[in-house]
Amino acid sequence: MESAAASAFLKSVMGRLFLLLEKEYNKHSGLAQEAQSIQQDLRMIGAAMDDQLRTLGRHQRPAIARVYSEEILDLAHDIEDCVDRFTHRLSCKQKRGGSGAASSLARRVAHGLRKVQSRSSYADEIQKLKRRLKEAHQRVINNSVPLPVGQPRPQPNGGSPPPSSMVQAALDSSSSSSSSSNSKPCRRVTRNPVGIDKPMEELLSLLHEVDGEPQQLRVISIVGFGGLGKTTLARAVYDSPHAKETFHCRAWVSTAGATSPEISISQRIKAVLRDILQQVVPKDTMEMDVDSNHLEASLKEYLSDKRYLIVIDDVQMDEWRTVNSAFLGSNNRSSRIILTTSIQSVANICSHGNGYVYQMSTLGEQDSKKIAFPGTTSPELEHGSAALLRKCDGLPLALDSVSDYLKSSSEPTGELCAKLCRNLGSHLKENHDSFSDLSKVLYDNYDSLSGYALSCFLYLGIFPSNRPLKRKVVTRRWLAEGYARSQCLRGEQDIADDNFNKLVDWNIIRPIDTRNNSQVKTCKAHGSCMSLYYICRRVSS
Repeated sequence: MESAAASAFLKSVMGRLFLLLEKEYNKHSGLAQEAQSIQQDLRMIGAAMDDQLRTLGRHQRPAIARVYSEEILDLAHDIEDCVDRFTHRLSCKQKRGGSGAASSLARRVAHGLRKVQSRSSYADEIQKLKRRLKEAHQRVINNSVPLPVGQPRPQPNGGSPPPSSMVQAALDSSSSSSSSSNSKPCRRVTRNPVGIDKPMEELLSLLHEVDGEPQQLRVISIVGFGGLGKTTLARAVYDSPHAKETFHCRAWVSTAGATSPEISISQRIKAVLRDILQQVVPKDTMEMDVDSNHLEASLKEYLSDKRYLIVIDDVQMDEWRTVNSAFLGSNNRSSRIILTTSIQSVANICSHGNGYVYQMSTLGEQDSKKIAFPGTTSPELEHGSAALLRKCDGLPLALDSVSDYLKSSSEPTGELCAKLCRNLGSHLKENHDSFSDLSKVLYDNYDSLSGYALSCFLYLGIFPSNRPLKRKVVTRRWLAEGYARSQCLRGEQDIADDNFNKLVDWNIIRPIDTRNNSQVKTCKAHGSCMSLYYICRRVSS
């Protein structure tokens, strides 16, 4: 977590700096090469810190490794200070240079000398930062602590490692990341869920056959931010008496945790097909140790004359593209497939045609109180818990976590709720038992972002929570801060728009008002996401 926060922090610093260099350095003849060199140096520092911090942040680290991580974080802040000092110097010199008094030859010469001195001093600071990075590497080696996997060792002559070692380091890093992400994410199913009656009624109605309509397969996608209760709703529909009576052939598959890089797409698809077959086909009647094509053909043949209900929890797009072919084109018996996902575009694609996309929504105030404070009401509790409920923002998993925490006291009070509201970020960061599931969901959403999209998300923390945000205001600020740097022929406005759309697509921010062309005009971030932002800000400060 701290590695990603520091990486995003560094990218924001670099973005602002590159904008400054383009505006100032490239104005002066003969400085283009110097400007490019400094930019490249800083890119290399940023890339090195990105790799180091991402690797360090994903492991249980020894004390010396934590010290090393803190040193890199200090370096990131020093780079920001360096940028701010240079910005201040340039702005002051431009103001002095713009006055009429600077028209004399002596003043022009002095002004030019100050410019050269400022640029030279700035370049010296960059060199010092680079030396500090190399020295940090060397101290780790001198203390006999292995460098993080995937980090090239400094070369004896101080140069860059050979390309072959860098390639091998990248491969090692991928292997390490995959092994560290092997743990299966939590897929909590809440017993006796609150506020599920209407959503369940709507989804159950979609399971019915409609008179006069063709009997064909229908895909129902349940989409929403993590912790909204997608799995709980799907399980309630799957276990309902109506589903059991209507669909004698049923299967539940969860693909959560199957996205590790060390598990190939074909292996994941094979696991999904085999899991479905094991639930719908009578035992000991089929060989399971075969390839994916054989499993797909067997599943398609078996389901061809049956009315079935299959739920795929946390569906991935690459899995659906292949598994989908086992269901389509051969069944006209009003079968149903229910999918859950956090990504809007995945839901839209899977349910394209005659399918249906059900958008999960947050709970209202009364339902939120039922979850957080079951069976407890008092004026004092009502007053003290208002801020806590606003921070939970109607997210069932957050409210359930609060309820678990409050059960440790004899009776929840307004004072206890106010204290929990103040310390919620700390409980999430420290992975408190009551908030471990919520932390996992929030961190998974956070880790799904990378590069400037992550910086853009963190920047949302400067806005008041639970307040509508205008798209134009947000994207313009991203551009001004350098959070949409272009690495190709694409315009920076397009990149800023793409980052905004990605946050909307992943349901990290919620659309409030949209135009006729479906473009989001205003949005709002989840309150729990803002709690995560404060964790990241504290880690990186």
